[in-house]
Amino acid sequence: AAPAAAPAAAGEGWSRLLREALRQAPSDELLLDAAAWWLLYGNREEELVELASPRLEAFCAAGPPPEGGRRVWAAFLSPAAGEALESWEALAATPEPAGFGEAVSRLSRGYLLPRLLFRRGQYVEAATAFSTQAVRAASAPDGGSAGAEGSKTRLLEERISALSLAATAAKAAGSDG
Repeated sequence: AAPAAAPAAAGEGWSRLLREALRQAPSDELLLDAAAWWLLYGNREEELVELASPRLEAFCAAGPPPEGGRRVWAAFLSPAAGEALESWEALAATPEPAGFGEAVSRLSRGYLLPRLLFRRGQYVEAATAFSTQAVRAASAPDGGSAGAEGSKTRLLEERISALSLAATAAKAAGSDG
């Protein structure tokens, strides 16, 4: 579920506004990044991979932002964003909102790119990306803590899911061409 202060609560009206803005300015890098982080933070990945922008693939493939970029996007998504944008000092001091780290983690683990490729009908590329994701999940560190068993289970589930989706994409590629 989305964090309590997540912008996902804003509803369908904001989603329509966002899609219209991207329709009018599909190459606007800042607009796409803002939209992508807003949707990712709000646990709305399905809407994210449906956005019409030539920059979306680059966003999905880029991985986590550098620390400065992470602070800016975290501040942008913070409930205190309005006050934080008054100065760089206020922006830099804005605490990261709850759940933002998980949004960064989902981007880092590579979940979005294969889903985007599949959605676009690029099945061979999607199958390859899902397979890469499965290998990445298999080689991910397990945390080594008391919660390592739960982490191992989660990583195994991620790997099985990625392999299943890779098989689905490969089948779709075979039936498509």
